[in-house]
Amino acid sequence: MHPLALGVILTYECNISCSHCCFGCGKRGSGIEGLSEGIQNLSEELLMKVIEQASRIPHFKVVSFTGGEPTLRYDLLLKALGQAKKNGFNTRLVTNASWAKNPHKARSTLSELKEAGLDEINVTYDDFHSPFVPLSAIRNLYKASSSLGMRIAFAIVKQRSSVINKEYLMRMLKIEESKLGNEVFFIEDNVVPTGRGEMLNEDCFFYKNESPSEGYTGCPFVGTHLTVVPDGKIISCCGTPHREIPELEAGDLQTDSLFDIVERNQKDMLLLWLSIIGPVGIMRRIGMNSKKGYANICHACKVLFTDPANRNVLEHYVKEKPAEIILNDILLNDNMIKIADKLMASPETRARAD
Repeated sequence: MHPLALGVILTYECNISCSHCCFGCGKRGSGIEGLSEGIQNLSEELLMKVIEQASRIPHFKVVSFTGGEPTLRYDLLLKALGQAKKNGFNTRLVTNASWAKNPHKARSTLSELKEAGLDEINVTYDDFHSPFVPLSAIRNLYKASSSLGMRIAFAIVKQRSSVINKEYLMRMLKIEESKLGNEVFFIEDNVVPTGRGEMLNEDCFFYKNESPSEGYTGCPFVGTHLTVVPDGKIISCCGTPHREIPELEAGDLQTDSLFDIVERNQKDMLLLWLSIIGPVGIMRRIGMNSKKGYANICHACKVLFTDPANRNVLEHYVKEKPAEIILNDILLNDNMIKIADKLMASPETRARAD
């Protein structure tokens, strides 16, 4: 469970207010319901501190700048990109692309970001963003990225009535199939009832319940992705449901070093358990589950930790059966057994045995 990626939420401020936003971002004083509370902007001091400290932990490879809308802190973003690149990181920017108002603006801004140290741009665009950001801005940014030879990823959040998906954007932006997986990437996920998304109608969500025959899905983000939020706290995953799950809070940059936070994470049985069998697997293990199912793994994690009945059973299980968790789910989990079987079947292993 080594940390590979560092996500930096530069700000909770955003120039748009999407109805599904898991962080509750938007304009201050806009009257929009479900806005984030507390400190809105990560300080420059903590930003530079976490990048420098991450550079001394060998496993970190990527620093991703997100928000809110990170380009609202444009000068600091340029400085942070330069610092990250100087320290040997691959860099990514997650943006709503509202600033790409015309082809010239898109290319000049992206060129400046690339010169500062940006490697990849990740554009969030779907039915939730489209009321605020015209498709022309997305097209401008795509053409700019193509002309500058920069990787671009489109992050699409889907609801049941969604029109915008991978096929839609490929058609509207005239993206060639040959560019997929090389210059252009798509990331599609279901809308989650967290943050402002809790206010959406139930018929927006895709609920699914994993079949026991398929096994349990471990969380690929717990421990491998750390997220810095504006008040300086470090979250032990991608951060989607972090406001509602205190167990995911790993430390505070104002009092802890990133090295100490990572070291604690690697010794945290609960995080390791989540990473191996995931929140659905844990709920089944403790005898709790949702008949309705879950929108995605982040939603399942929220249900595990915020439902009072689940939480009560979980706390007792962890307290009373730590040895069982370590033996059955960590040391003897299905993935480890498959790896062991593969090793035992290999010619190299058999040769050593002989």
